[in-house]
Amino acid sequence: MRFGAPELIWAAPLGVAGIWYMARRGRWTVGRRRRRWVLALRMAGVGLALLALAQPVLSLPQRQRAVLLTLDRSLSMGSESRMHQEQLVAEALPHAGTDDLVGLMVFGSEARMDTALTTGRELLPVRSVVDGSASELGSALRAGAALLPTAGARRVVLMSDMAATGGGVREAIEELATAGVAVDVMMLESALDAEALVERVEIPGLVREEELLPATVTVRSSLPGPAQLRITAGDYAELREVRLQAGANQVDFLVPVDEALATVDDEEERRGGPLAVEARLFADWDEYAENNRAVGITRVEGPARVAVVEDRARRGEGEFLQAALEASGLNVERLVGIPPAEDLTQYDGVVLVNVNIREAAEAEDLVSYVEDFGRGLVVVGGDRSFGVGDYHQTPLESVLPVSSDPDDLLRRQPVAEVLALDTSGSMGSCHCGGNAERIAGGTPKTAIAQAGASQAIGALTSSDQVGVLAFSSGFDWTIPLGPRPGDDEVAAALSTLTPEGDTEIRPALAEALRVLNGVEGSLRHIVLFTDGWDPDEAGLLPLARKISEEGITLSVLGTGEGPGPTLERMAELGGGRYYPGVDLDLVPEIFVEETLLVAENLVREGLFYPVRIGGTSMAELLTEAPELRGYVATKAKGTATVSLEVGAEHPLLASWQRGLGRVAVWTSDATSRWSSEWVEWDGFVQFWGTVVRDTLSVQGDGVLSATVEGGRLSIGLDLPGLPAEATGVARVRGPDGEVDVISFRRVASGRFEAQAPADAAGAYWVAADIHTPDGAMTSVSAGAVSTYQEEFSFLPPDPALAQEVAEVTGGRVDPPPDSFFDAVATRGKNDVAIWPWLVGLALVLFLVDVASRRLRFSAGGAVTAQTVGRPPEDEPVVVADEPLDQPAPAPPPEPERTESLERLMRRRRR
Repeated sequence: MRFGAPELIWAAPLGVAGIWYMARRGRWTVGRRRRRWVLALRMAGVGLALLALAQPVLSLPQRQRAVLLTLDRSLSMGSESRMHQEQLVAEALPHAGTDDLVGLMVFGSEARMDTALTTGRELLPVRSVVDGSASELGSALRAGAALLPTAGARRVVLMSDMAATGGGVREAIEELATAGVAVDVMMLESALDAEALVERVEIPGLVREEELLPATVTVRSSLPGPAQLRITAGDYAELREVRLQAGANQVDFLVPVDEALATVDDEEERRGGPLAVEARLFADWDEYAENNRAVGITRVEGPARVAVVEDRARRGEGEFLQAALEASGLNVERLVGIPPAEDLTQYDGVVLVNVNIREAAEAEDLVSYVEDFGRGLVVVGGDRSFGVGDYHQTPLESVLPVSSDPDDLLRRQPVAEVLALDTSGSMGSCHCGGNAERIAGGTPKTAIAQAGASQAIGALTSSDQVGVLAFSSGFDWTIPLGPRPGDDEVAAALSTLTPEGDTEIRPALAEALRVLNGVEGSLRHIVLFTDGWDPDEAGLLPLARKISEEGITLSVLGTGEGPGPTLERMAELGGGRYYPGVDLDLVPEIFVEETLLVAENLVREGLFYPVRIGGTSMAELLTEAPELRGYVATKAKGTATVSLEVGAEHPLLASWQRGLGRVAVWTSDATSRWSSEWVEWDGFVQFWGTVVRDTLSVQGDGVLSATVEGGRLSIGLDLPGLPAEATGVARVRGPDGEVDVISFRRVASGRFEAQAPADAAGAYWVAADIHTPDGAMTSVSAGAVSTYQEEFSFLPPDPALAQEVAEVTGGRVDPPPDSFFDAVATRGKNDVAIWPWLVGLALVLFLVDVASRRLRFSAGGAVTAQTVGRPPEDEPVVVADEPLDQPAPAPPPEPERTESLERLMRRRRR
């Protein structure tokens, strides 16, 4: 027994003592024969009532039983197995006790409660449907334990083939055992009515050029029958008729590597790098197509493969680099846009040429590509790179040897900026419907332009110049170009802007160009805000080109309804940025951002001579360094190696080791805009070949193999000649982008092995690193592909797992259905509050106490009332119902006084 308020226990003995004290000091109305037991009743009643204040609770053993019937509804459980499950449920229910709780749960890739725990017995038919593409046994057991009561006799009856996917089973049963939940396992057969699947593609981890690649495809089938098996590797494809037998079937192929790596476009062999070999099965009688494909990956020994990546808005800027790298002996492929993660690892190195990183996922893929897989990355500058391309706002900044954050850079040159604002009639309302369809109401775009211009002007300093040029059918200097005016002057000037007239962009831009040409010693910039409805659209592009030729940059904010391609092309030709202002609420913010970019002077244009930094291998190779006409300002990080500087001691060529890979940056461009002298320089090919090769990892002589089977990734590395103290780790990047680091286990003098979970479908890329005591490191990479989820591999039943689940939790394997509700060890107690019973008993004792003092019980069984204040029961009592007119009875004769009594009375009177 325990008490909810134990500090009040002392009230009971104190109350009993008080009753006893008052009884000793008070006047009784009952005779001596009743006093003791009346006092006992009163003391007991008060004591019980006061004891109830302490809230006593009695803990009793929990006797209720709860059984959760859990049915595996994954794809491996065919129709016969599901009927067997329901038959077992129907046979077990009649044996449940009246008060027993029973529930029904089904699971596949997730668990779902079909019938909550209840004393009812209406559990069939099963109504819930779950995703059967997985058999998450561990998650189902945890969910079942959470649904059971916290106390009592609890049991989970698991009906499954025990072909678990996803792992976590052993951790789950340990938790259930600790919680006192027993698990009975009913082993059922996996059902493969008419099923064939491609189990794996086995190929060597390394193949040489001009060799035949042996590939063995393993197909498992539940029935004999005809099928077709197609194998593809790069440009090679072969379709073969096969006759499958029940069980495992092996089909051998020979893939000509040269034919697989040939490209149709340039009619040259594409040598080197990974090669994927895919096998796909076709059978009319096959039930599931999800498991009819498998992929193996090998590495072709040949020249390093390098991807030169261009920005979508700057197509063609990688042409000079591609030609130079190919001339240096590298295998180069030019791409538009950063490829997805699974394609990145096909290349030994990646060169970004003035690429604007749009998605954080792209930057994260590049970071993992460098740090986890030890590949090389070269970042080439331009007007869409580094700080201009907001690299500092992406994860890519972490792997760069330079900082591109404008806040880390010092401003060294004033700015002259013209804000050209469209105030035509089309800017008077929001064109939210597109296609020039005006919608009345909303915030006028001229008002948005006013707010943006005001904030942009506020971001400048007193040494800068700014002007606001409003245009429609004509143009007007709302704020003439000059030193930055005060806030009140800006507000007053901008308040005069009203939307009216037609749109004539060209005269306004020509006027801005004319005025800015008269400014010297400043960075000159134009920001154009318009919807683009100019009848003289054809004349806009030549004017934008002329603006750029005069050393002035042009950025464009378009509202989205006008000719967007023309406006975007104007920004490209003008060397600025284009903002497709879909959300007009962001226009003020964009105005400020554009102004700050110019004010921070990230893009430096002029004539610059690179400076070699002594002590670096690249500086020793360069006997001369041609002049440059521009670069993007950055700041070298502390551990970076700077080989060339430019301008105001800004890094031009910097590199460093990052994780397993190496990164180099070139802050100028690789085109004729800034690097015209370099493009024509005789050392251009050797220079860029050296820069890119310096970032490429040196592949060791080892052969790394990786295969996925049964939800596990098996990794093997053959690397002979290593000392006994050599150790290694494998970095595995799964389809979800997460990277796991796994230690190798050395199983022979030149053999290392490791395993990792491979539950999800997709590509698994492995980078292996072997370290020796002398500090040497060997890196090898490979990949494997899981083309379907583990459940579709139809793993065989696992009796050993069933036995382990039962033993750990105290359950049974294949018990008869009539024993599902047998007694099991109970856990916990049932707390019963007994203070209401104490209060009730105290009330009964109180009533008995009152009755004993108010009622008189005669020997004949008659009960009479006794009035308060009357003499005790051994003195005469007047019966209350006697007639009043009857004469009163004569008083009893006084007893005769003895001599002793007389003597005592006399003494008292004295």
